Amino acid sequence: MERAFVVSARAPGAELRIEALRCRLSDAPTRPSRSVLRRVVRLAGPALFDDVAEDPELRDQRSVRALDLRSVCGTTIPAVDPDGRRCVALIADSRVPAGARLRSATASGLPALMTGFASLAALVLGREASARADPPAGETAEPGLVGRSAAFTRMLRWVRRIAPYDLAVLVRGESGSGKEGVVRALHRHSRRRDGPLVALNCAALPETLLESELFGAVRGAYTGSERDRPGLMRRADGGTLLLDEIGDMPLAMQAKLLRVLQSGRVRPVGGDREIEVDVRVVAATHRDLLERVSRGAFRNDLYHRIAVVVVRVPALRERPDDLAPLAAHLIARVARETGLASATVTASALERLRAHDWPGNVRELRAVLTRALLRGSDGRIRAADLDLSASATAPPVAGEGSLERAMIERALGDCDHNLADAARRIGWSRQKLYRRMTALGVARRPARR
Repeated sequence: MERAFVVSARAPGAELRIEALRCRLSDAPTRPSRSVLRRVVRLAGPALFDDVAEDPELRDQRSVRALDLRSVCGTTIPAVDPDGRRCVALIADSRVPAGARLRSATASGLPALMTGFASLAALVLGREASARADPPAGETAEPGLVGRSAAFTRMLRWVRRIAPYDLAVLVRGESGSGKEGVVRALHRHSRRRDGPLVALNCAALPETLLESELFGAVRGAYTGSERDRPGLMRRADGGTLLLDEIGDMPLAMQAKLLRVLQSGRVRPVGGDREIEVDVRVVAATHRDLLERVSRGAFRNDLYHRIAVVVVRVPALRERPDDLAPLAAHLIARVARETGLASATVTASALERLRAHDWPGNVRELRAVLTRALLRGSDGRIRAADLDLSASATAPPVAGEGSLERAMIERALGDCDHNLADAARRIGWSRQKLYRRMTALGVARRPARR
């Protein structure tokens, strides 16, 4: 295509008036064809013309002839104006006929690509008609998601921003950091909120069972298969499918998943026909998928298919301000689920919680607080009630201490021995840096000579 426009137009009656546009062009004219714009708006979905001269509605239009247009594609950008009096569209055109190349691209999924690109354009423009107001500072108003720190609030605002669009989302975060809660928020704020939310742990099943669990199986496909099984893809039709721990999916299964995501059709194990499905796929992982791509353990093409938008869930050690409200929330939840008496966390206990690394994140915090409820008395959890021994990390291997010491000393030197700056440079909390300095005997400032 020679030119591409993002066109904003008002539609009084049947007439369209272009009010603003952003464009990318070569030496071609800087205005799009109103006839093409009108056609795209009327179709609403992707409109593709590999040769305008063959289209009876467009070939005789004055603007088409004046611009000498031959190949055109376009689609409306969704969720811009709730009252329907204004539209935004993406239009690309060329004076060169595309011929067989565009026909081939159309058959291989160009309409879906254009729809996804239009959704991304809407995201960048920030024009969501259904956008919800951000919560007041320090509040989340999200069931199951508790936090008030800057990192957590930014993440939650991003989740609400991307939720209305049918884009593939990759949720990254350490184990126990709350990725599933983020996926539930994505589903709750999406247009698929009334559809099912179905989850599959890709690391929990062997490859042979994973395929039938995901895609389904027909009767007699394998030993013990006495009836047809629809599979989770079909059960999630019209809703959201969470593929948890997708980084552990076997390579052969990744290839099969990629084919389904590209075609929108699933073939059950042992079946001879494909079934169309309408599913928004959200993947989650605690692994670095790009690192696995570099090692050949994860398909590059699948990564770019599932990671159109990435949400990073901050680790608990990155959000120490959230420990107090999160602890109160978890204590109330544990008390409700187990029948244990609720309790409040004292200042000394909270200080000890803030000094911990939390390698197990929110899941580990819940376990620590549950043990504390069993130990505590008079409705209060004190520092002595916190058993963090089960959370202790493994001792360092030979040579690790000296490397860690050198890393800390270099960070301190680069930051003029400012602990907060040095901790940020390393990627630790200030409490962890201070604790490791004490354990390794690193002085806060070098001795004067």
